[in-house]
Amino acid sequence: MPRLKRLEIAHLCVSTEGVLKIVSSCPELELLDIRGCQNVKLDENFVKRFSALKVLGLQTDCSCLHSRDFSDSLEYTDDRYAEYLDFLEELGDDYYTD
Repeated sequence: MPRLKRLEIAHLCVSTEGVLKIVSSCPELELLDIRGCQNVKLDENFVKRFSALKVLGLQTDCSCLHSRDFSDSLEYTDDRYAEYLDFLEELGDDYYTD
């Protein structure tokens, strides 16, 4: 999985430890969708270590996130979906080639 760029595991029963193992194994990961993953809690160390990673559905009490572009809400919104589509558009057609 080292070349994986996008991972959508929304609403899966996965742990924080599992997500950390996945992200650590995927150095090229750009987008992680963990919306609805109730058992995943990522802390300030995660945010610092993977600062380039865009995370949808991030759950944390970390005050440092309020200055970043993360939603405080886990609810699915049109704005979050539009942001996701913008991100995919930025990746361009090269994203889907081998």
